[in-house]
Amino acid sequence: MKKFFSVLMFLALLLPLSSCDNDPADFPIYDFSPVEFYIAISDGQGNQLLAPEYAGNIVGSAITISEGSKVYEVDWTAHDVQSRYYFPRFYGAQYRPVIKWDGHQHYESDEWRIHFGELDGGDDYDRTFKVTVQDKSFELRVTNSLTWKKDKPIIDRHFYLDGNEQSDSFFDLVLE
Repeated sequence: MKKFFSVLMFLALLLPLSSCDNDPADFPIYDFSPVEFYIAISDGQGNQLLAPEYAGNIVGSAITISEGSKVYEVDWTAHDVQSRYYFPRFYGAQYRPVIKWDGHQHYESDEWRIHFGELDGGDDYDRTFKVTVQDKSFELRVTNSLTWKKDKPIIDRHFYLDGNEQSDSFFDLVLE
């Protein structure tokens, strides 16, 4: 009986291997990173106004991000933890710590930002958002373009602050 179960287990382990199809004509599945941008706010002296430990912080104040007639207010409540795989989901503007990588794992740093997103990384768009902080406005623009070359995706993504292209999706807004 033990030999029968051993043969049965061996055949059960071979079943997934025999069902694999390595046909190069199959179309691969791509997972496009969702688009988010991150906003830091400081004053003219370099004080980080989103840092909870800074006595003059503006955490909880009225900050809006708008696109046309749509207005998003910052969610100042605790952020939620995401799983590794998920479809882009639009959560609007949230106050959260910056997630960093130490070479082994991700961790929450003591830096805080307003996170805005998620926009679908697989769509084409050119979107402009107006951020209003203490009666001062900033214009944030995000462009995303997806093209295919030899069955591989090419993503062209750009971020602009008041018309000036940024090197990444981190925006530093300075109140003076």
